[in-house]
Amino acid sequence: PFEDFQDKKIMNAREELAEQLALLDDSFAEIYMDHENSFDIPKEEFTAALKRVTTKRHALPVLCGSALKNTGIQPLMDAFVDLLPCPSIMEPSQSEKKE
Repeated sequence: PFEDFQDKKIMNAREELAEQLALLDDSFAEIYMDHENSFDIPKEEFTAALKRVTTKRHALPVLCGSALKNTGIQPLMDAFVDLLPCPSIMEPSQSEKKE
């Protein structure tokens, strides 16, 4: 059935995200190793790890949505707050330092 296919895609995507975060963030790697599967890891741990790797510029979150259909807009706005660092704590990029 369609639901089974969707569930498997979601499970595979979450597992892939967890593996990639574990490669980029040592704190998350420890959490990942302590759990049998990524669904046992709390959402807050994923969010914290995503924020750390985004702040360090090791990864860039990508979200999709449609303003016209009002689909995915709230998760996008939440991601701005939860995942992106405050500009005042960021160091200038290499291109900004040259100016």
